[in-house]
Amino acid sequence: MDIYLLMLRLIHIGGGVFWVGAALFLVFYVAPTVAALGPEGDRFMDRLMGSAGAAKALTIASAAVSVTGVLLFWRASGYLKLGWILSAPGLAITIGSLAGLASFVIGTTIIEPTIRRLGVVGAALAAAGGPPSETQRTEFGVLQRRLTAVTRVDAYILIVSVAGMAIARSL
Repeated sequence: MDIYLLMLRLIHIGGGVFWVGAALFLVFYVAPTVAALGPEGDRFMDRLMGSAGAAKALTIASAAVSVTGVLLFWRASGYLKLGWILSAPGLAITIGSLAGLASFVIGTTIIEPTIRRLGVVGAALAAAGGPPSETQRTEFGVLQRRLTAVTRVDAYILIVSVAGMAIARSL
């Protein structure tokens, strides 16, 4: 029994289930509900992603899945043998892997900074105690629209990643 491979798979699959499941649930169910609730929804999302730690948990899970995925790909491909990569299962895994890595990059370079900035702007709005300025309202709206659009695209990229991983073994 290869304990190293077993641990990599356990981390990769377990972390992937959490990452993809949470991301899809947030994008397709939580976010529309939050939008419908208005300011109360914003407070809920701020709590969930900020002090409750959902954003941090998703970042850690996506990093663990990405690192273990690279190590598993390296090993499965026979240390990047082109013949395996161009085989039917190899192509499915390669497409799934690239989609997963793209999602990780989008999450860490666009989604996470946007969530942090929304938290800062939201805290400033709450601290002001009065109605937000036009600049604050505009920035908050731009950030929310960016987050909605990018997380939706990222969710579809994650679906491609999971599909590639799922069908590879049957090819």
